[in-house]
Amino acid sequence: MKILVDTNVVKEIKDAEIVYKAIENLADIFSVIPVSGTTIANAATLRWKDFEDAVQFIAAKENGVAYIITRNKDDYESSDIPCISPADFIAYFKEKEAAGEV
Repeated sequence: MKILVDTNVVKEIKDAEIVYKAIENLADIFSVIPVSGTTIANAATLRWKDFEDAVQFIAAKENGVAYIITRNKDDYESSDIPCISPADFIAYFKEKEAAGEV
C-alpha cells in the first residue's frame, strides 16, 4: 500500500534527534516517492493556499497513493485521495497487521 505522510506530522516534536529517528523509521517501513519538475509545475496549477500541500497531493496522485496521512485534513479538502489522521492510520495499520494483510 502506498501512503503519503505529511511531514508536519512530526513538526510538534521539539527534539530534533527524535524527529530524525522518526523519519528514518518511516523511510525503513515505507517507500519515498519522487518529486519532479512536472510535479512542481502541476502543483502550481492548483493554486492551493499551501503550495507544499499541493506538491504532496500531486506527488501522491502521480504515484498511486492510497491515503494521505496528515494532522490537518482541511489542508487537503480538494483532495480526491482519502486523508486520515496519524492516529487513525496507526489503528488501521495495526488492524491490517493483526489480520496478516501487511
